[in-house]
Amino acid sequence: MSHPSANDITQGPLPKISHGRGVYLWDTAGRRYIDASGGPAVFSIGHGDPRVNAAVAAQMERVARATGLAGMVFTTSGSEAVESAVKIALQCHFDKRDPARVNFIARQRSWHGNTLMATALSGFAERQHAFAGALPQVGRVSAANAYRLPAGVAPDGLVAHLAAELEAEIQRLGPETVAGFIFEPVVGAAGGAQRHKTSYVLCHQPKSFDWRARGARPHPKGRLADDLFAQACVVLNQIVTLAP
Repeated sequence: MSHPSANDITQGPLPKISHGRGVYLWDTAGRRYIDASGGPAVFSIGHGDPRVNAAVAAQMERVARATGLAGMVFTTSGSEAVESAVKIALQCHFDKRDPARVNFIARQRSWHGNTLMATALSGFAERQHAFAGALPQVGRVSAANAYRLPAGVAPDGLVAHLAAELEAEIQRLGPETVAGFIFEPVVGAAGGAQRHKTSYVLCHQPKSFDWRARGARPHPKGRLADDLFAQACVVLNQIVTLAP
């Protein structure tokens, strides 16, 4: 019998991790494990690295936390970063006397985090089943997957197809109601480090979105997908969020 959800919390007790060093983790019973997923994907230099520990300790001696940084908000996780980006986008529209912009659009087969809104934005049905009734509604478009192309779409026509599809979804929701489009230049948890084509970002500037009026500054050569190698990296309107 299959589990009712992808993260079934009713199964037997899991090992309790005591500590980690390098690529290994130890549980409270002394068993050692290889942390093959890297934490997942956030400990590429290993657990307990003395250089990292020293840098953290030195920073804590100077200042532990600061707020009010110009153009930047520090958070404790990628999920919180996405949640903050959503709230910033909504507040931006509200402050511009445009409060009707409350809808977001995201891709299928994507993963944006564990908070309720980030889970709603994620195109990962297996991880949404247990929360489906409580998740906010999100506009959805196809995954930008050059390996598994949409039916009837040739490889050299993928980017144009995705741009047209996004434009159609904006029109379906109502251009005046869309607050932002969120996507991962590098799809991590949902796609296995899947990169998009270099032209992906520039081609996803539909006419319904006046990016210039909203302060967006896409790279002139469309190199965002090449330059941002982060397991959880998204662009939400003119907001970039990064997680280690």
